[in-house]
Amino acid sequence: MTTIECYYDPTATYAGIIDTINPDTGLTRVNGNTYAEVKHANPHALRIDFDDACKAIDRRNRAQYCKGISEIDSTTFSEFLEMLPPRGWIIEQESESFKMCEMLTGNLTSIYIRIGRTDENVKNARYFHMTENVHMKHARIVELAHQWIRTNAAKTPLRVLS
Repeated sequence: MTTIECYYDPTATYAGIIDTINPDTGLTRVNGNTYAEVKHANPHALRIDFDDACKAIDRRNRAQYCKGISEIDSTTFSEFLEMLPPRGWIIEQESESFKMCEMLTGNLTSIYIRIGRTDENVKNARYFHMTENVHMKHARIVELAHQWIRTNAAKTPLRVLS
C-alpha cells in the first residue's frame, strides 16, 4: 500500500492540510511547490503521512467542539428537529435521538436526545444536546445521556441553547 504524504500546518485555524506530495516528483500536487517554497509560505508546515494529518485534525476538532452533553428544554429540541431534515432519527418509548444533517466540521454534528416518556400518562422526558461523531449509534447516545443524568442530575442547572 502506498503512503500519501502531505504538508500539514498544526497551527492553522483552517483544516491544516496545505497540499499532498507527488511521490514521483516530491513537489506538491496542486501548485507544484518544493519543500522550501512550502516552508517559506507556511513556516510551521510539517511533512507527514496524510492519514496522520487527518487524525491530528480530528483530535483538534474534537477538543474544540465536543464538550459533552448539556441539558436543553423541549422547545429547543423541537426547534432543531424541525429546522432541517433529521439524520438518523430514532424514536423509542423511553428515548429518542436525531442528528443534524449538516456537519459542523469533518464528521462532527449536533445530536439531540430525549430520555424519558412524553405520552399522556407519563411525562418525564428530559432533553439533551451534544456535538459528536455523526456515526454514533442511538444506543451509545442514550447510554451517554444516562451517564450524564447519573453524574450531573443534582448538581447541574438547566442550560438552554439559544
